[in-house]
Amino acid sequence: MSKMLFIASREFFATVATRGFIIGSLVTPALVAAFMFAVPRIIVPRDFRVAGEVAVIDPTGTLSAALRETADPAKLEQSRLARLRRAAKGTYGTAGSGVLAGPGDTAVTALLGVAAATGPIPQVRFLDRPEDLAQLKAWLVQPSPGARHLAIVAV
Repeated sequence: MSKMLFIASREFFATVATRGFIIGSLVTPALVAAFMFAVPRIIVPRDFRVAGEVAVIDPTGTLSAALRETADPAKLEQSRLARLRRAAKGTYGTAGSGVLAGPGDTAVTALLGVAAATGPIPQVRFLDRPEDLAQLKAWLVQPSPGARHLAIVAV
């Protein structure tokens, strides 16, 4: 019996003393800990808001008017609700606008979840800027206390 314990202890210590065993026993818990902290930070949705100013160089004036009309927050909200109503009508087979009537309905809950997943409506203001492109590049990178400078659109 003592020979068997001697052989078992020798095999145990020979296995435990190897570099592979030591590295494996340290790396695996480190990877698990890293995933425990990294994965929730990657998966959890954040509230990304698009808000700021976009400079438009448009000598004709047609593009800037179309951009303002298209990016109007009220119009974007109406468009989003219309798409949700169409999706609800097609998915749940109900007719009319009564689909989004009550907050207790499961269809309403699902559609409001979809609306929340698409994020907030962008708050973008388009500025007509007649300056040359070099001046606007400086405008784009300069820090501003108010709205962020997002982009330059040149026609």
